Order: sequence, then structure tokens, then C-alpha cells
Amino acid sequence: MARKKSFEEYREENLREQEKIKQQIEDARLKQLQAEHCIQRAENQIAYQRKKKDKARVHRLITKGAAIEAICKDTQYLMESEFYELMDEVLNVPELKFHLRVSDMVQGRQEIVEEE
Repeated sequence: MARKKSFEEYREENLREQEKIKQQIEDARLKQLQAEHCIQRAENQIAYQRKKKDKARVHRLITKGAAIEAICKDTQYLMESEFYELMDEVLNVPELKFHLRVSDMVQGRQEIVEEE
């Protein structure tokens, strides 16, 4: 016959089990912290890329606006609404076919940029 466990043996077994559970909880907390850190790094990377694209766009817009002012210096005195009206008139002259010319010039570039 197997002998019965003493109170001390039950107590020691229970303490070992408690330590085991505490270690599992601590391991789970560590994994949770690591996962949260990984998520934060991914979010930071996304924000960094978005900010980088926004800066590139702002730079491009400023450069192209400066080019317009360099070619036609008086545009700096136009109000914003007047400038938009002028650009709308100039760019929509049917004989110029501006949109078609731009389209032909940049054909295939969008796919290249999207791949990057």
C-alpha cells in the first residue's frame, strides 16, 4: 500500500506548483511586453515612412511652385484664387492637350514608384 502524504509534503508540493504558476505568469507577461514593443516598433516605422513621404511631397510641391514663379515672376503677386483660376485656364486649353502630354511623359512611372 502506498503511504499517505504528510501535510509537509502536500505543502511543499503546493509551493512548487505555485512557483511554477508564478513563473508561467511572468513568462506570459514578458511575452506580452515583447509583443507590445514589436507593435510599437511597427507603428513607429509606419509613421516614419509616412512622414518621409509627406516631406518628399512638400519638397516636390515647393520646387514646382518655385519653377512656376521663376518662369512667370508676376505670379507671386496673384492671390491664391487668381492663381488657381489662371492655372485652370492654362492647363485646360484644348489645343495644348496638357493632360495627355503629361500622361505620355510619365507613362509607367507610377508602377515603378509603387514597387519601391
